[in-house]
Amino acid sequence: MTFRPNFNQIVPFVMALYFLALMFTNAGIQIMSGLLVLLFLVHLFKQNNQADGKALMLFLKGPLVLAALFTASGFFSLLLNLEDWQDVFRAMSKYRWLLYYVSFTYLIYFFYKPRWVKKSHGFYFIIILMTLLALHQAYTGVDIIAGKDYRLVASGDLFRSVGTFSIPLTFAYVYGMLFFGLLPQLFLLKSKFSYKRLGFLSLVGLALLVGLIYSQTRGAWLAFVCTLFLFFLVHKPLRNYSLILCILLGGFYFLSPDHIQYRVNSMVNVSTDESNLGRFAIWKGHYHLFQQKKSFGWGMGNNVNHLQESYDQLGIVGAQINHAHNNYIHILSAQGLVGFVLYLFLNVTFLFMSWRLYKASNPVVSCLGLSVFLIQVFFALGGLTEATFLDQELNHQLVFCWALVSALSAKESFGHLGKATPLST
Repeated sequence: MTFRPNFNQIVPFVMALYFLALMFTNAGIQIMSGLLVLLFLVHLFKQNNQADGKALMLFLKGPLVLAALFTASGFFSLLLNLEDWQDVFRAMSKYRWLLYYVSFTYLIYFFYKPRWVKKSHGFYFIIILMTLLALHQAYTGVDIIAGKDYRLVASGDLFRSVGTFSIPLTFAYVYGMLFFGLLPQLFLLKSKFSYKRLGFLSLVGLALLVGLIYSQTRGAWLAFVCTLFLFFLVHKPLRNYSLILCILLGGFYFLSPDHIQYRVNSMVNVSTDESNLGRFAIWKGHYHLFQQKKSFGWGMGNNVNHLQESYDQLGIVGAQINHAHNNYIHILSAQGLVGFVLYLFLNVTFLFMSWRLYKASNPVVSCLGLSVFLIQVFFALGGLTEATFLDQELNHQLVFCWALVSALSAKESFGHLGKATPLST
């Protein structure tokens, strides 16, 4: 008796566990993403009719070619400046997102059901628990996951919350991306939800907002406010309430604790704030590396290895040896103008695909399109002050969004999505 896996049950189950892992655990992300890749390969070779798979890949040839070229340019940049073959193997882990993108797109295309949206709400209880953990961290400085003797980074009278992650930055951007994944559901799908469910989702949204605030990650705050304004502008029923949003944000600022106000004010302190000065130094160092090798850069990882040389040439003392804390400057120093242009085109392509889905007649598809659009904008704006593309947890969320919008775009193009799909199917 041969074992025949039921992919219609296994894939949604593993995909659900992957979605859950995206909320709070890097280890879970690595395990579940590996299982999804395995399921993709098994299904690909066991499928009798290859026509649908070929049609999908043909439809996605634009973003696939851009992603492949961006990855190839990264390896080419590294080989041009190769000092240690181990750097190539380390680079493979940074570019494996391409394999994830192909695998996730394929599986979502073949197995997606509209009920996934409603089913995902059951996992949101973990967000409320994580927010309670974040509040405990903020006021005690104790990370009970890392150990009772481990102290979090103090910032004024509070500590910077990390949730179940290792650093505040990851916690802040995970929460921000989850918030913009949830927000459109409250407006575009509210007629499909009961008042009880809407109340629960609103509570989850508030929990996400609280967690983001207590992470004290200024770049995420700024990206959040800008993306929230964009949502009010693009969603017509809310456009006239933009002024009210300004008033609410202003009121929140004046009523917030002194230290939160101090953190906000420090964003524009370019003369004495140590964090700002540190970023300026590392931006200068990486940009100087780009100026030396403008076409293809130094190679991912190799650019950081040469950062001290850049500091010495610029006369910068005591600056961090790290990534550029900026997606765009880091890619410039690592992959030069070629990689930078490809990265921009890749992002613009997925933004355009998301926007087209937002204009779809199917309300579920429209909601998911707007969610992915806002998540990408938040990610891109956050990338001005942090190298979010290099953070594994955040990179996985972005790639999952790219895969979702790619699969839904293909299904929409092929006429596999109706105009009013119920959430129960």
